[in-house]
Amino acid sequence: MKNRKSQKLRILLLSVFACFLTGCAGEKQEAKTQEELAGVFRSYNNSLGWDGRLDGVPTEVSGATSYDVREMAQQIEGFWEYYDTYQKELERLKAVIEDWETDFVPEGEYIVKQKQLQSFNWETDLPPEREYWMLSGIAPDRFYVYCDPDLELGESKTSDSEGTDLKNGLKEINNPDFRDDYNYFTEAFVVWYLSEGDIICVKGSPKFAPLEDFPVLGPAEDGNYYGYDCWYTVGETIPAGRYFVLSLDTEQGKLDYLYDISNSGAVLYAKSRFSYVTLTEGELFRMDKCVLIPIEQKPSISPIPHEDISYLNEPTTWWDVLSLWFEHYFPEKKSGETYDTPVYAEGEYIIGEDIPLGTYRIQNEVTWSVSDMEETALHSDFDAGYDHSWTGLHMFGMSETGEEEWSFVRTGYQGRYMQIREPDGSLEYRQIEDGSLPEVTFDEKDAGNVVQVVRCLLIPEG
Repeated sequence: MKNRKSQKLRILLLSVFACFLTGCAGEKQEAKTQEELAGVFRSYNNSLGWDGRLDGVPTEVSGATSYDVREMAQQIEGFWEYYDTYQKELERLKAVIEDWETDFVPEGEYIVKQKQLQSFNWETDLPPEREYWMLSGIAPDRFYVYCDPDLELGESKTSDSEGTDLKNGLKEINNPDFRDDYNYFTEAFVVWYLSEGDIICVKGSPKFAPLEDFPVLGPAEDGNYYGYDCWYTVGETIPAGRYFVLSLDTEQGKLDYLYDISNSGAVLYAKSRFSYVTLTEGELFRMDKCVLIPIEQKPSISPIPHEDISYLNEPTTWWDVLSLWFEHYFPEKKSGETYDTPVYAEGEYIIGEDIPLGTYRIQNEVTWSVSDMEETALHSDFDAGYDHSWTGLHMFGMSETGEEEWSFVRTGYQGRYMQIREPDGSLEYRQIEDGSLPEVTFDEKDAGNVVQVVRCLLIPEG
């Protein structure tokens, strides 16, 4: 609540500027050309540091994820049962960590050479070519597990460059000229990726060894895979195939899974709540704070009753801008009523299975996360409407050759504009009339594809 009010005041000048650009005195919105509309979205992309290509989209487009823990049990059948099992699996992981015994890396300073840790001497072994020490490495060289059994899962501590007050610690140094500027840390459990030329300093006697030496965690009793920074080799420790991924992060609902070390394509567009993933033989797959459910036993997904926020799309007037100063005394009017029909909130849906074919209105909804089940405020009370990052739909399909096709319907500032990208890469722009909402229609050709709803709602027509 406090965030919302303070941020509203901070963007007063931005709103005034937007008012000049878009015309907010009740006049008819001026029609824009395709090139002008393309310029609007180029500005959005620049603010994200994105060049418009799929493989260049930031994995974190915003701190506002539109997550509401109160909605999860309504959306996903058995959500809290999955969460309870996740907590039990954390206890199992903790026991595995405590019992884990192998040849741990002892205290010392090491350089990663030829995919192994080798001891070295600061005074005699540093090469003159400084570029050598800055190699980042794209292909996976080797993963290591670091853990301190004295800490609780999720607990971590940092210290100074000497590791003062830390019994155990780890320090990674990217530049040997400034080795004393890097601090030690210790963590209950973390998987660390090391590249050729990395320098590692180990303090004390933590459990630190290659990932392949860590005991493999199999599926839980329900046949699902629960992740807390867990890594699996597809085809060896986890079967290849299609899975439903459900976030169990009840604070923000973010999904964190990765199966390609060179491109974090699995978390594009700030995925949250739930998603789908296809695992291929031989891939190294990581998951954190979520559960991986084989597609044949995935839970049912339902639309939910939701607060009617159609007022957010009403034309902006000068009074709306000026009233930002007085919102503390004259709060925004909200009926608290719900839409006539249940809606589809953020997440991923199989078209024709999780979400029926038909026409839907797209309503932007960008809010801060609601993580308290006892919270009674309206979702819109956490509004972050000043955040104009990616909102809209991202659609996945498969071509005849088996290659993944993708397209998106992206909504712009206040839902006034749309950017549509077809699977062939062509772009089209549309301008939405004041007081209206963008629309999308799913028909038979879309059935079986996946639509990702990003920081917006899909409202069924009729």
